[in-house]
Amino acid sequence: LQEGSISHLNYAFKITAIISVLISAGGATVIFPKMALDVSNSDLNALRSTLSMGLRIMWLIVAPVITTGISLSLPIVIILFNRGEFTDADSIAVADIFKIYLIALIAMCLGNVTGKGFYVLKDTKTLAIFGVIEAIAYTIYTIYLTELLGIMGIAIGYVIYFTISLLWQLLVLNHKTGGSKGSKTIINSFVKTTFAALLAGILAYLAALF
Repeated sequence: LQEGSISHLNYAFKITAIISVLISAGGATVIFPKMALDVSNSDLNALRSTLSMGLRIMWLIVAPVITTGISLSLPIVIILFNRGEFTDADSIAVADIFKIYLIALIAMCLGNVTGKGFYVLKDTKTLAIFGVIEAIAYTIYTIYLTELLGIMGIAIGYVIYFTISLLWQLLVLNHKTGGSKGSKTIINSFVKTTFAALLAGILAYLAALF
């Protein structure tokens, strides 16, 4: 890896991690008691609805943050770090990595909701088993990606790790809560929010040009 690349990776990761906590920690914590109540009442339909609502609300916040963040990645990094020995070249390098890490916000934030679903169902065993498998796979494909793409490979590996984790959690929770009822609602909501977020990102990019 090139000199300074690990520092660039660390700066980009710190911004992403802070954003993730600010977005998801509060929402997931607030929805947890409702999910626990649904399970205590043995009402899986209600739990599925609560999970769906939590995921839709989370995506409503996450989607515009990602698109706007990608559009304004360089100005954000410049404002936060560009001073002293942190040069313009450093800002560009960090901004490029930051754009990739922002994609991981999808699974990082939504995964906070699905993770709570496993806890209310008292199924931490599944999380533990898949966690070990994910960690081993993550190590293998991230090494390969780093050899192939350099520092960007590490960031991409991180995105893949969280994305795969979210996908299997959604599939398992869908099965445990009784199938695909309500899937159309959440898909429609996600599509509409995505289009609105893309529009927000485009407008932010155009605004930054002027």
